[in-house]
Amino acid sequence: MNILDFKIDLNQLDENQIRLSDALLSKMYATSPQVFDWLDFNNGQVFFEPTLFHIFFDEHSPKTITLEQAVVGYNNGINIPKSIRVGSNYEGMIYLPKMGYIKTDNVSKEIEVSSNSLFTIDKKNKSELELEIPNTPIKIYRHIPDIVVALEKGKLIEPASLTLNSYEGTIKNAVQIMKNNIDDLFHIVEKVTQNLSIFNSNTQNSFAAINQHGTAFINVEDRKQNEVFFIEEIAHQCGHIIFNALTLDSEKYIAMPKTIELRTIIPNSQDKRSIYSAFHGLFTYTCILHSLDRCLDKKIFASQSLLEQDIYARIGFYLDKFISDLLNLNNKSFFTKEGWIFLEEFASGYKKINRKYDAVVKYFDYTNQNYNFDFRKFQLINQFKTI
Repeated sequence: MNILDFKIDLNQLDENQIRLSDALLSKMYATSPQVFDWLDFNNGQVFFEPTLFHIFFDEHSPKTITLEQAVVGYNNGINIPKSIRVGSNYEGMIYLPKMGYIKTDNVSKEIEVSSNSLFTIDKKNKSELELEIPNTPIKIYRHIPDIVVALEKGKLIEPASLTLNSYEGTIKNAVQIMKNNIDDLFHIVEKVTQNLSIFNSNTQNSFAAINQHGTAFINVEDRKQNEVFFIEEIAHQCGHIIFNALTLDSEKYIAMPKTIELRTIIPNSQDKRSIYSAFHGLFTYTCILHSLDRCLDKKIFASQSLLEQDIYARIGFYLDKFISDLLNLNNKSFFTKEGWIFLEEFASGYKKINRKYDAVVKYFDYTNQNYNFDFRKFQLINQFKTI
């Protein structure tokens, strides 16, 4: 399957996903073999549960969710202990994957509860079901995961519930647009993505991490966001999830330590990103531009001129980032043969989109932009006379 001109080996992606799942299974069994007595092994998704990756592969973030709590929703209906230990987060929410949430007065506390009480999730006992995105396997967290809390050091602008109140409909609309119109990329997104985490911060960028594999973390940046923003961010952050799995053996593609900083290998560079991070960037630009281009081709926002303008502006913004990184990484000594093939495919995709939109975007001024694109700032110094 191609995204622009980048060829994604779906068999390799699936094989690497299974390897990640097997690594998680091994860690679980070595730590707590007793939980395997009550797991439903017909539901293989348990070994792709993002909170389990966080529990076993994140050495730095605090853990307010227990192993038993993370897997009880994947139970086989037998051999479940009469009580299990569960943890609440800083808002007093007990999260039970595949089941839902229980609101308690216990903040950041581990307690023992009756297993039977966990199977009566409803609003009568101040509980809520998981927030599903219709017609997809993807769910939206109602809580702020530990990994975000750790990065933010408790300084989030608002609780997850308030952010979701503002954006739930917009997120669901964006996902349906992608599913119906960017179906090639979204098919792959659904393979690797279990959850979206929506949060509001002035400091932490959106991200995806292998130590909570399967979750895309999206920051709404304390400003009003539209469907175009979420289409871009889903393509971007889920792109990271895809590429993490696809390049699980990074040494197969990069001919030096993956953590080496660009400023140490590129003359006059001040770029502190690792070479692997920049390599990731080329794939995420590919996913973003493929998605934005498809929105214009399908005329999804043809009746909403400001949203179309937003798309054109973002295309120019990411083309600038794309060519900058392509030029910086244009050195065969950085990559293996396989990695260089990837680079050439990324470059071909860039040229395709640049040819298509250069006549419009070459006039755009991005001097007032920061790392994250802001359409309101763009409007202050640009006009769309040529569209």
